[in-house]
Amino acid sequence: MNMNIKGFILARTVIRDFNSLIMLFHPPHTKDRLLLKLSSDIELVYKDMSDKYKFLLPSDLYFNIHNLIVSGLYVFSVPDVETLTKRELNKFIRDRIRDCPDFMFSLTLTANDELFNVIIPKPADVLVYRGLSVMLLRLTGGSLAKDGYLLESKHDTMCSRMNEHDNVKRIYIIDLYPTVGEISKTTILNKVKEYVGEISVYRYISSFLSICIYDTNIRNNLSITQLSHIPSINQLFKVLINLVLKDIIDKPFKHKYPCLTFYRNYDKVFLFTKEDDEIKIEVILEELGLKGKISSIEPGDDPFFLGNDKILCLDIECNVVVCNKYEYL
Repeated sequence: MNMNIKGFILARTVIRDFNSLIMLFHPPHTKDRLLLKLSSDIELVYKDMSDKYKFLLPSDLYFNIHNLIVSGLYVFSVPDVETLTKRELNKFIRDRIRDCPDFMFSLTLTANDELFNVIIPKPADVLVYRGLSVMLLRLTGGSLAKDGYLLESKHDTMCSRMNEHDNVKRIYIIDLYPTVGEISKTTILNKVKEYVGEISVYRYISSFLSICIYDTNIRNNLSITQLSHIPSINQLFKVLINLVLKDIIDKPFKHKYPCLTFYRNYDKVFLFTKEDDEIKIEVILEELGLKGKISSIEPGDDPFFLGNDKILCLDIECNVVVCNKYEYL
């Protein structure tokens, strides 16, 4: 028998034996129900990504992920890192979004150019990241959106609700990326603890937030929470940040300003004001302890791009209009 084939058979046997040992000492009927739910959500994600992205893993690896998850023994791998220019990053996103659907990136300013550190998790970790994000969405939102399990899946629902408003004189748009950039790992974990306690799932999330890369351009280590000043495509990171934003924005805003209409789409807040509203956005941000970049649109102004090919504007009759950008043009 060919030695390479022998080695392959041996490797498969070792994996099976290792999994058997895990299942012996940590059977699937573990008392940690959250781990079982996480395993189920990973299965949901894998089926969806297999259909949409042709995202496939060897069967041994896939089942090993589940065994390690329910046993509480899964360990995230060190991600790959590529340093790209802005032009190279655009090409990377276009060409590799299907096989690297959950990458993250940070920006480094150099004397000659803007350089981006692209952090590319291993495929197995992508599944676990997304499984964790689905679990947190279930625990904090009660159910998933009809159109999918991503944070952006409720985008269409928000757009439909926006379209119901009329007699709006101005829409303030607050970009909260400075606030997001100041959210610490401790703040995130304290919020997560309220939903999952301090075992198993909490440890997985803490491990994710402890990812650290070495930026060769500035010769310094960067933790994942320091990468947040650049919008992240990683779903787990966005869901975790969203948990904190719900606590520091949504709840206090509704409590202090119940008469004002506002919507939040991740780190963007849209505040609808009528003719008799006298508000100062800077004062509101200061009272809530937030930082953000403020802009606004009035009837007849150029539209604001919402994402997912949707735009937001006010027509000359002061009606809120949210539509496909191609319909608008």
